Amino acid sequence: MAFLPHAAGTAIAAGLNTLKQFSLNPILQKIPNVEQLLKEVDMAANSVYFWSPTRGLGFMMEDAKVDVSLKNTIIKTPLTGRNGTVKELISAEDYKVVITGHVIGPLNNSPSFLVPLLAECLKEKGHIQVASKTLVPYLIFKLVLEKYEINQSKSPYVNVLDVNMEFWSDRDIDLKNV
Repeated sequence: MAFLPHAAGTAIAAGLNTLKQFSLNPILQKIPNVEQLLKEVDMAANSVYFWSPTRGLGFMMEDAKVDVSLKNTIIKTPLTGRNGTVKELISAEDYKVVITGHVIGPLNNSPSFLVPLLAECLKEKGHIQVASKTLVPYLIFKLVLEKYEINQSKSPYVNVLDVNMEFWSDRDIDLKNV
């Protein structure tokens, strides 16, 4: 994971890919939303950029694995004298998004200094903005965190922490016009 400082003065650069951090930082400060980030920055297909709008914090997880699932609410009604059922689609739920990856620190050093930064970004009270080429086909640009786990016990390396995050997709809805 390469940390991308979003607000001036928040750079923590020890042992990270500083060239990428600082080359993207001026671009990120000028981009008003994550939808435009995908147009401005040549992100790898398996990178995910998170941004906390109220905290002004952002980070990029490279080599992330993104799983997207959708569940429909369907009522099945059996009919007398017929095989099968009549199905009625009631609604589609929000997308469930699971993102797994790694927080990688300097060689032979724990990346524990990045954990408070990651946790602070994920503490967003509302949604977290996200940019990922994997999520674009689903029109997912905002996520609400359900839970996350950071594990060092599963990693064979001292400088790697495994991260598993579960989100629900979010979008703005005007309840007055539903």
